[in-house]
Amino acid sequence: MKQKTLTAIILLMLTVTLLIGCDEKPQKPQAVVINMGLIAKAMGINEQIKEHIETMNHQISEEMKALSADLNNKFEYEKASLDDSPSEEDKKRY
Repeated sequence: MKQKTLTAIILLMLTVTLLIGCDEKPQKPQAVVINMGLIAKAMGINEQIKEHIETMNHQISEEMKALSADLNNKFEYEKASLDDSPSEEDKKRY
């Protein structure tokens, strides 16, 4: 008998607890938007970032020019090594 009474009380308490929460409206979703440009400007590092980007662009551009010149030299070397009458495959390749 005690077991049934205890079970009934626990079920009643759970039901009341669940029903109390039914009047609660769900909260509106919240979001944070961070504008990194404004933060950089406020911290005074905006110009440093621009200079760093320009430096990196210049460095990459110089590396690309060097790689292009090296590839062009290799191409010219291989092209010069062809016979006076290259095969059809060699003509298509170069």
